[in-house]
Amino acid sequence: MLPDGQLWSVISSTSGATTTTRLVKASLAAQAAGFGGSGKSYTLGSTTVDNVSAAATVVEKSSLSGTISGNGQTEPFALVYQARYDTPAVLAEFAGNWSATLGPGVVNWTLGSTGALTGSRTTGCTYTGQISLRTESKAVVNVVIAETCAGSVTQLTGVGALNSNKTQLGLVMTTAGEGSGVAVNLTR
Repeated sequence: MLPDGQLWSVISSTSGATTTTRLVKASLAAQAAGFGGSGKSYTLGSTTVDNVSAAATVVEKSSLSGTISGNGQTEPFALVYQARYDTPAVLAEFAGNWSATLGPGVVNWTLGSTGALTGSRTTGCTYTGQISLRTESKAVVNVVIAETCAGSVTQLTGVGALNSNKTQLGLVMTTAGEGSGVAVNLTR
């Protein structure tokens, strides 16, 4: 959960031999008993998008717990504060070559020391974009990426962060109009 009230979450659930992963993006505001708001849940690898509501209780620099409800289900969550969240991101630490398997291909991206992103995918898609620092000086950065595939351009916006040893970059993004969501973990 970011200081501006944006909640980004990746949730995996298993039923039998099937694992489903969803990206949840919600906007929360202060309410009498904590925080509440609404957003969308994107089932990754599909076109399923559901409206959700979220409620959370925050114990500053300790925990965040609550529920995400939608499509007839209510799921509880409980998160523990990570001190590195309060360490401001440094763009130069993101610089380098990154790759990940994304759908039917592998993406290879290069990030420059000022956050400029370029790259390609083995399926023929190309990428340009920018990561930038957020105003609240946290470990999270803003991400804007344009994906060009067969002449069609998809704009993605979201947030990202490095893992503690700076060898993995996690990004969560939605398309313009929030019609679909993407979560990707890249490695150096």
